[in-house]
Amino acid sequence: MSRFLIPRADYQRIFRTIYSVLANETIELTKACVAINTIGASILNKFYGLDARPFAGIAGYCVKPESVILFATNDNGTLKADDCGFHCWIEAEDWVVDFTTPLFPRLVQGSAIPDPGSKMMQRKYLSAKQSPQELVSAGDYFIHADIDFTKHALKKFASKQGHHDLINICVNWYQKPPRVMMDSIGIGNEKGEVREVKLSRFSVIGEW
Repeated sequence: MSRFLIPRADYQRIFRTIYSVLANETIELTKACVAINTIGASILNKFYGLDARPFAGIAGYCVKPESVILFATNDNGTLKADDCGFHCWIEAEDWVVDFTTPLFPRLVQGSAIPDPGSKMMQRKYLSAKQSPQELVSAGDYFIHADIDFTKHALKKFASKQGHHDLINICVNWYQKPPRVMMDSIGIGNEKGEVREVKLSRFSVIGEW
């Protein structure tokens, strides 16, 4: 039985593809979990034959004891997902995949949370903790999908035609290993200008 849903090299290449395209846009990548994982799900569906779907809600990742990256809004002591605090991830079969985790070092900059490293996230759904209070050991994670908020977040993302273009660019550029990808592609803007975008060499090291 494989340890992961897809090989590590494939995860890294999918991340590099999405990262390269989105970094070319005026997008704050640490706040682009819907874009990153919606595109990631599209690639998993097309190239790996998976029923991969993005979900949004509350999520948490334990970097070390008493250091947790938590995505939620605290509403008088109750955690909820809203536009000010939420996360997006992918569920495929009985796996959870998150293509944003390699960016966590940027996310925690300036905070008291130590650098978690640019790690891959592919975990069995059943390995998730049942509540944020159970996030006590390094590598623990928690997710709670909010179906209504998921619909809201995905509808908001899909409302912009440019986001559909980003999905198509990534899907059309990506090649499943061991096939060779083009080192760069040209991406046009609304002014008709074309910019060369090179495939990032961002390294994904370690795993959650």
